[in-house]
Amino acid sequence: MSKYCQNAYFSTAIMSKSKSSKNAAKSTSSRKWFWPACIFLVSFLLYSNTIRNFYALDDDIYTRKNEYIKDGLKSMPKLFTQGSLMGFNKQNDANYRPVVLLDFMLETAIFHENPFVNHFFNVLFWALGCVVLYWFLLRILQKYNPYIPLIITGLFIFHPIHSDVVANIKSRDELLGFLFGMLCLLHVMKYVQSQNRKYLIWSGILLFISILCKENSVTLLVIIPVMMYTFSEIDLKKAALYTLPFLGVIAVYFLIRTSVLSSLTFKDNKIDVVNNSLMAAKTASDMYATNFTFMGRYLQLLFIPYPLNWDYSFNTFPIVSWMNPKAFGALLIYLAMIGYAAVRVWKKDVYAFCIIFYLSTLVLTSNLIVKILATFAERFLFLPSIGFCIALVFLLCRLFSVDMKSSKLEIPKYFSYLFVAVFIMYAGITLSRIPDWKDNTSLFLSGVDTQPESARAHFAVASEFRVKGENEGNPVVREQHLNHALTEYDKGLKIYDKDPEIYFNLGITYAAMGQKAKAIEAYNKTLELRPSFGGARNNLGVYYFNDKNYDKAIDYFQGILKYDSLYADAWSNTGACFENTGRHKEALQAFEKAAKLNKDNPAVYENMARSSLAMKDSAAAVDYQRSASLIRERLAALPVPVAPGDYSFKPVVLLLVITFLGFVLIVYRAGKETA
Repeated sequence: MSKYCQNAYFSTAIMSKSKSSKNAAKSTSSRKWFWPACIFLVSFLLYSNTIRNFYALDDDIYTRKNEYIKDGLKSMPKLFTQGSLMGFNKQNDANYRPVVLLDFMLETAIFHENPFVNHFFNVLFWALGCVVLYWFLLRILQKYNPYIPLIITGLFIFHPIHSDVVANIKSRDELLGFLFGMLCLLHVMKYVQSQNRKYLIWSGILLFISILCKENSVTLLVIIPVMMYTFSEIDLKKAALYTLPFLGVIAVYFLIRTSVLSSLTFKDNKIDVVNNSLMAAKTASDMYATNFTFMGRYLQLLFIPYPLNWDYSFNTFPIVSWMNPKAFGALLIYLAMIGYAAVRVWKKDVYAFCIIFYLSTLVLTSNLIVKILATFAERFLFLPSIGFCIALVFLLCRLFSVDMKSSKLEIPKYFSYLFVAVFIMYAGITLSRIPDWKDNTSLFLSGVDTQPESARAHFAVASEFRVKGENEGNPVVREQHLNHALTEYDKGLKIYDKDPEIYFNLGITYAAMGQKAKAIEAYNKTLELRPSFGGARNNLGVYYFNDKNYDKAIDYFQGILKYDSLYADAWSNTGACFENTGRHKEALQAFEKAAKLNKDNPAVYENMARSSLAMKDSAAAVDYQRSASLIRERLAALPVPVAPGDYSFKPVVLLLVITFLGFVLIVYRAGKETA
């Protein structure tokens, strides 16, 4: 009897242990899909309201004003053999991001021009990137309670500093660079922990794709060895050895980049003060002092991301010396961070890793090494904020004495209250920021409210209302828009009055209001600042042409050609002056040059027909008139530009349904596997 009881007890113990193991396995397996599913849903829903936004700011670079995207798949080879700005402004320098352009090309080929579709994919890639970030954090923080990576990911998702990247279609380069960059780091850790070479190969491929999305991803080369050394058992020598293949990937990228681009960066003489206020510094000392004032601002925005703005150009950060406490204080903070990382990284310190992650991903856009076409931007904190989020969670856990390595995470209630409050505050700021990106008008007006000392913010509002005024049919509303433009131009010029583009636009505004004398004064000021400014000379020449002062008009048109012999309108307008003064042969020669430079202008061929008739060459006149008619027919057949109210939301509804069904299917299958 006793023996039977012992056997019975033994059998029950085995069953209990087996059941416990199954429950534990089920719990572990369910976590693999449950928390990633929650992360995807929360990050997608948080920014879902951006899908209703239109184009804003620099979205046109990759969308409706990029001729390669509009031409469709036939232009695909050009995406890889030329700079990424060639399809937009014909400049073959600085940017090489073919994967991003390919992504937009495929979107446009399938869904046509549609900002709602573009915004949808921004939100989708953001949500996917957040899921990959969570998986990456689980990998590097294996020794910690799994809720620690979850809290860090939540902080990253809700942090408002990311709102401009997700809401700005053009920032698809940041989002894709982030997605593939995190996948690269995830596979690096998989390789280190499993020694399976397929993960090493995949990590190299993913790094290469990430760099082809955004050049900043080259900084992952610094993070990879530090990450391997900090979060695994390998020594420094092995970490360096494992990094060598990635060095080869970077070398291949720079070889391609050098062969494709005419210039690897924007040269300093191409960067004006309006875009980068550091150009206003008189000495290198003052330049670096000013540089560190906004390096300090980066840290401030990570802790207190309010207020947010799309523009921080001249004169948001006035030029200062090292006597300025903000500059000197920021320098001390950064030196302390560098010193701490240099000492503690050898001890596999998480805070040292976070500092290196932050500094290495920020350095290329910091203006400390190379000057870029921006003084400061919130999007530059997109990747660096990962290091901040990790460090902040670790720091708060230490302050509240939370045992992060415990299997059962015991969180003090005040710690929970703090994080809930932060998440709610961050979510509120993010949700309030999204409507600012609805369109240019909303975005630019928000800029002058939060950053009234920025000249470019005022100029952007002015140009927006100038265009509205020019296109407005109601005379009263038209005058209101144009007066609003003049007011904003005036505010901007009080901050910075050396930009010829602004005086040119001011002249256009005065011309639209019928104030000829003030328009001429503005155009002359433009030429005073930049004698080669063709638009100003052309508009002045048109004024004299309309007054039938053809000799004076010719002087202005010919003046353009001294600086730019490829200015088609200058040749065409010169030809018109010659034609009106009876110099038909010279007129025809000028029109022919204009036609070679702009083959899609039917008016030039019609002028050539008139000159030929005046010279009694009726056969040539018929040919020119036929060419003009063919051009007009071809232009009439082109798609009409889509008005904001005409974009269809139907493709997005379809995409949302597909995404939802895919999400449900993945969750269902994952749940079935754990049953």
